[in-house]
Amino acid sequence: MDRFVTVWNSFAGVAGLGADLKPVKKFENRDKAVARIWKALQRLNGDTESFLRPLRMCRRRRGVAS
Repeated sequence: MDRFVTVWNSFAGVAGLGADLKPVKKFENRDKAVARIWKALQRLNGDTESFLRPLRMCRRRRGVAS
């Protein structure tokens, strides 16, 4: 569940996702976490590259295949 919190909190202040996304400390359960994250991602309106670029760079630094 920590990864969901990390992903969600990385949305705060990202252009295209809206300013109404507030950081969280935890989610009630996995289903609610996935639903909220998916809803936020759908707001990108096809501009996923500008959002995914920093995530890919972070994964490469950690040595995780994308």
